[in-house]
Amino acid sequence: MNEPQRTPETEQPENYDSLYSQPSGPVQLPVSRPMWIAGCILTGIAVLLFLAELIFVRLSILRLLLTGGCVLFCLALWKTQKPKPVLIDLIALILVGNLILFAFPPLFIQSKFLWQYPFQKAYVALYHNTREPEWFPDFRGDVVSDYDFSYNPSIMQGSGHFSVEFVTTPERAAEYADEYAEQAVYIVPLREYSRYGYYPLDETKHQVLDIYLGDIWAKETTEEKDAVIYVIETNGDWNHPHTSVVVVDPVTGRVQLSKLG
Repeated sequence: MNEPQRTPETEQPENYDSLYSQPSGPVQLPVSRPMWIAGCILTGIAVLLFLAELIFVRLSILRLLLTGGCVLFCLALWKTQKPKPVLIDLIALILVGNLILFAFPPLFIQSKFLWQYPFQKAYVALYHNTREPEWFPDFRGDVVSDYDFSYNPSIMQGSGHFSVEFVTTPERAAEYADEYAEQAVYIVPLREYSRYGYYPLDETKHQVLDIYLGDIWAKETTEEKDAVIYVIETNGDWNHPHTSVVVVDPVTGRVQLSKLG
């Protein structure tokens, strides 16, 4: 009897059973054990990075942990078959890359946790940019509620700001008002500032008051009947403002310490 001819469609490879059979033993990982451990370490560090970005000093801690995680990963690879000179170059590249990131200030910091403030203040002070002004008081003991810290660096045409706002007792707010009324070069009711979107200081010199207002004040500040802006310093420039103000409402206890530019 003649055997049927095999065609490419019916022909099976000699190792057909080995290709499609289920393995009987434990599944072997396609990576070595050190590589697997390194992956677990990096996963844990990624979680820490996320938490650090949310609850701590944001980018400073983020960069430090990123550098440490990459170094740990390289050390884990050290015991594999990879050439050691390549790993040394990789570690150097990662460290240099992260150090370059430190050459630039963080793009923004927004925080409602008072305990973070000393770390954030020290971090932004590393850069020749917007930072806590010298006239800022030690306000932390005055905070009762609604604390908020906001920071943006000055970039090209954009003026950065450094601002703290909080609610204190009406008595302490009144003390802020009395203290900075003596230091102020201008005193402007907040409702007057909102009427213009800025406040004209000297129309003959085209000088205006431009400040950073936080969210603690009403969206329509013409309704703010008791809040007053105490201008500590200003250059009167609407395009490149450099202004330091203290905004106080002695009735509600709201206070903002702010520097723009």
